[in-house]
Amino acid sequence: MNPSNPLANLRDIHTPEAIGWWPMAPLWWLLIALLMLSLAALLYLWLRRRQRNRYRALAKSELGTLASIEDNKALARAINDLLKRTAIHAYGADCATLYGERWLRFLDASLDGGQAFSQGPGSALGMNSYRPRPDIERQALLELTQRWLGQHRRTAPAINQTAGQEASRV
Repeated sequence: MNPSNPLANLRDIHTPEAIGWWPMAPLWWLLIALLMLSLAALLYLWLRRRQRNRYRALAKSELGTLASIEDNKALARAINDLLKRTAIHAYGADCATLYGERWLRFLDASLDGGQAFSQGPGSALGMNSYRPRPDIERQALLELTQRWLGQHRRTAPAINQTAGQEASRV
C-alpha cells in the first residue's frame, strides 16, 4: 500500500451487463398468446363471412351474363330464376313456393321495405313476364337486381305471415 496516495488502489465503477430480452417474462408470453388467438379468431370470422356471402358474388357474375339477353321475356324469366335461386339459398326452401305478388312483396321486404319490386321496375318479374310483350325497363331492372343481390338482408322476412295475410284476404 502506498501511503502517499490512498486512492490509487481503487478500481473503476463496473456497470452490470444489459438485461437481455430472452427469456421473456410470463406476462409477455400471455400477451403473445392472446394476440395470436385474436388474430386467429378474426381470420376465422372473415373466412366464414366470405364463405357465407360467396353466393352473392356468384349470383352477381351470373347477372352480368344475363344482361346480354336481348329478349325481354327471356330476360325477365332468367332474372326471376336467378333471384329465386338466390333467395332459396339465403332464406331456405320456403321461398320456392312464392310467386306473383307474394314473391314481389317478399323481395321488397327482404331489401329495404320499399316497393321497387311490387310497383317499380321489378314488377316485370311478376305476372307481367307471362304476357306476350312484357313491359320491361331493362336497365332499371338489372340495376334493381344488382342492388338486391348485394344488399338483401340475411334474416328472412316472415314468409308464412305473408301467406296468412293473403289467405285472409281471399
